[in-house]
Amino acid sequence: GDLVNDQMSSNFDWDGDHSESDSEMEWEDDNVTENKKSSNDPCSNDLQILFNASMIIKNKIKSKPVFETPWPPLAADITNENAEKVVDPALFNVLAWICGFSDDPQLNSYVTVTDNQHSKLMAVAQDLLFVASHGQNPTPKSIALAMAMRQLTGSSNVLKLLNQFGHCMSHEYVLRHETALAQVNVSSEGTLPPGFCKDKFTTLAWDNDDFCEETKTGKGTTHVTGGIIIQRQSCEVEEESVRVSIPRSSSMEYVPDEITPYALGKRVTVNLKDALQEVSVDEYVYVPTQKAANALDFSFVLCRNLQNECLFPNWTGFNILLQSTEIPILSKIGYLPIIDAPPTEMSTINAIMKKSTEIAN
Repeated sequence: GDLVNDQMSSNFDWDGDHSESDSEMEWEDDNVTENKKSSNDPCSNDLQILFNASMIIKNKIKSKPVFETPWPPLAADITNENAEKVVDPALFNVLAWICGFSDDPQLNSYVTVTDNQHSKLMAVAQDLLFVASHGQNPTPKSIALAMAMRQLTGSSNVLKLLNQFGHCMSHEYVLRHETALAQVNVSSEGTLPPGFCKDKFTTLAWDNDDFCEETKTGKGTTHVTGGIIIQRQSCEVEEESVRVSIPRSSSMEYVPDEITPYALGKRVTVNLKDALQEVSVDEYVYVPTQKAANALDFSFVLCRNLQNECLFPNWTGFNILLQSTEIPILSKIGYLPIIDAPPTEMSTINAIMKKSTEIAN
């Protein structure tokens, strides 16, 4: 209550220090009566309070910096931390009060809400900022939603509809964004994606990446090979490369991948019978080794069935907690450049091996 009264009293001091002459204090009787009526009208007071409150929030929104990042914005830029930089606490708190998520009167810091409520309030607040700027100032949410809908649906009509409602960026923005990301991928120097260290154990995985476009005959769809790189997160401070904005364009010149044709030659079959002569395949040999694992699996099933309110980990987490006192740190995942060829061809497999060897070296 005191916080609201202080804010309202400061906004009602329209003139500051002033002195009024006797002529200015001479009012007509009908004006005095009209002012008394309006001061006693609850609707008039509510209107005045709401209008002044909206002006306070409007001024705070204008004072906040816009979301600026080198072009194009990357996934590392679309974070909750960057969203909080553009959403003023006053706007966030008003939305929380309106939705009934909090009744804590705070002005300069975010009120405490659940993570789910925080995400929803941030999304609504960023929509208001996007609409207030007439779509000129992108927000992390408007960029992320536009790119997500582009990848999920590929429909320009869906993007235009959401953009008209003020939820995401336009279809033209998405095309420029995708083109810029492709340009960064093509022009990037080095074999390792940003954020990955050299001379550390690294896992590479390659698989087919089918876009599943809808065609009249079912033919002519895109079949390419995509790869990911996996590496344990390092506690060391890594030097970040300086990002430079690139020109904005909705198209770029296509440079096809040069894949050297590869012939497998004569197929060689391994004689498994000779290779397994020294290895015992009798079941009784491995029974002692399986006893401990079977006991752990049985205890895991019992614990999962008997759990109440306590959250119980899955099978992997259960075994990690029992077998190791130190839980492994998280792994970082990055995307490798696409190979424009299906992975079923021998030439593509040869290109994958060469690319993996280049990264390993």
